[in-house]
Amino acid sequence: MAYVTHNYDVAVGSQGERGGLVRVFTRIGKAFARARQRAAEREYLQGNLHAVARDTGIDPATLSREANKSFWRK
Repeated sequence: MAYVTHNYDVAVGSQGERGGLVRVFTRIGKAFARARQRAAEREYLQGNLHAVARDTGIDPATLSREANKSFWRK
C-alpha cells in the first residue's frame, strides 16, 4: 500500500511541476505575442502617421512619440 501511495504522490507532484512549467512558458509566449503586436502597430503607425493623425485628430508629435517607443514599452 505504501508503495502505491508513494507512486501516486510522485505522479501528482510531477504533473504539478509540468503544469507550472506550462504556465511559465505560456506567460512567456503571451509576452512575446504582445511585444510582436506592439511592434507591428508601431511600424504601421510610423508608415501612416499623417493619415492616422488626420483621421483621429491626435497631434502628430504625440503619435510620433508613440511610434518611436521600443516594442517592450507599453
